[in-house]
Amino acid sequence: MKKREDIGKYNTVKKVIDKLGRRPSEQELASFITKNYYDVTEVERGEDDPSANDKIADLVAFYKFDIDDWKIAWFDAQNETVPLTIEKRRFIAWYFNYGQDQENNKLRLDLAESIIHQLLSTGLGSISAQELFDNCNQDSIRAFYTEEYDGLTDDYDVELSDLPFKYEIKLIN
Repeated sequence: MKKREDIGKYNTVKKVIDKLGRRPSEQELASFITKNYYDVTEVERGEDDPSANDKIADLVAFYKFDIDDWKIAWFDAQNETVPLTIEKRRFIAWYFNYGQDQENNKLRLDLAESIIHQLLSTGLGSISAQELFDNCNQDSIRAFYTEEYDGLTDDYDVELSDLPFKYEIKLIN
């Protein structure tokens, strides 16, 4: 199991100030915490841990935010879409190598049928990684295949649909 090496990257008020400055808006802080939740709280997102709430409360208190404005900003940040990326080579590895044998066989048969159909209709048979990506069930891609969760821990050996936030995934070179 691979462990995070940057634990505590933003786990103190001083470290957050160094990153965001002395006067971020409520929305800037809420978005920053949402995107760097583990690095700020040292708790995985979705786990109910009072120490995580305490660290966030310390930041809100330091910046002297109005609690009603903070609640609105926090709610908005929780509904932001997190961008994820996956390299073509890692996508292809997931596409052909992950899952049950029956699922892999179906993927391979679907691909073969697509190429045969192209061959019969155009005389050429090929398919790009982007076409595979666009037509696959992207929710079933394992999180640790993405660049953002690149094998972080066994906790991310889950499908993207199991992540506790909204996401949008993009295929990159």
